[in-house]
Amino acid sequence: MLVWPVTGWGGMRFLRVYTVRPDRSVANNVARRRLALGATTLGITVGTSLLLTLASGVAEASPPVGTCTSSYTELTYDQVGMLPDGPLAQSVFNLVNANGDAYVCYKPYPNGPHHGHFGNFVDNTAAPHQ
Repeated sequence: MLVWPVTGWGGMRFLRVYTVRPDRSVANNVARRRLALGATTLGITVGTSLLLTLASGVAEASPPVGTCTSSYTELTYDQVGMLPDGPLAQSVFNLVNANGDAYVCYKPYPNGPHHGHFGNFVDNTAAPHQ
């Protein structure tokens, strides 16, 4: 609404009131913006809830007990003896095999031997290095 001063009879001042109405395209634009804001707010709320629900399950995605992760190979005592450092690896096999199931997980070092060892041993119940 606009108020505009107008001089009338005998120098009296009147205020003329004009009503300004936006055309329909402006009104539709406002409605669209409100709808877009509502949809964005709803999307963020639902998306965040969904992300938090799914992310909690990812942390629990460890291999089952008695198996090795994909980067390790499951070996028996005899298979460990066939490795390049077989006698040394067999000497520590029973120390590494903490659960006594006769299997360990082995991952060879990618750049060759390191301090005289050719790979890493872990029990198949431990969390191996990635």
